[in-house]
Amino acid sequence: MKTKIIVQSLYYLAAKNSGEMDKLAAIKLIFFADRYHLRKYARMVTRDDYFAMKHGPVPSMTFDVLNGVLSSERNEFEEVTAQYLKPIRKHYFGITEKDKSLDCLSETDIESLNFAFDNFFSKNEWKVVEYSHQYPEWKRFEKVFDQGETARANIFLEDFFENPEIDNDPYTKTVSAEVVQLSKESFFDE
Repeated sequence: MKTKIIVQSLYYLAAKNSGEMDKLAAIKLIFFADRYHLRKYARMVTRDDYFAMKHGPVPSMTFDVLNGVLSSERNEFEEVTAQYLKPIRKHYFGITEKDKSLDCLSETDIESLNFAFDNFFSKNEWKVVEYSHQYPEWKRFEKVFDQGETARANIFLEDFFENPEIDNDPYTKTVSAEVVQLSKESFFDE
């Protein structure tokens, strides 16, 4: 189920971008969607595990799914991904056909994916990476990566509920502090 949610989320984002997307941009948009959904609804869209890496927060299974799509090697996600996604060129994937079923995505999942796309998508994937570096999930590890000490670090889920130190943050404009606090309490009480 988790893999299908991830694949359908990637499909949805690529479909919004004329049927294709850069892998790096997709990974960041999934992060922004998960962040939004966790802050507003106390769960992530993908239910993925997160790591901080040099180019920002990375959802682990989403990364594996995309690497499988863009690789010629068979992988455990192939059956599901082949129905929705296909490689286009180096670092780019596309959708297999229009109007595929999105039966694993809820209305709030789609709301979150739209939020991420509308607020953070850029044709320049490095711009999306820059956005992701402004958030507490990655900021905590900035100095570590600047010193080249690690390839990845586990992200602390409580950081998803923290606000960045930037002006006009779309999260703080969209989800009230009260809702974020309730979601945080609900998430950590489970």
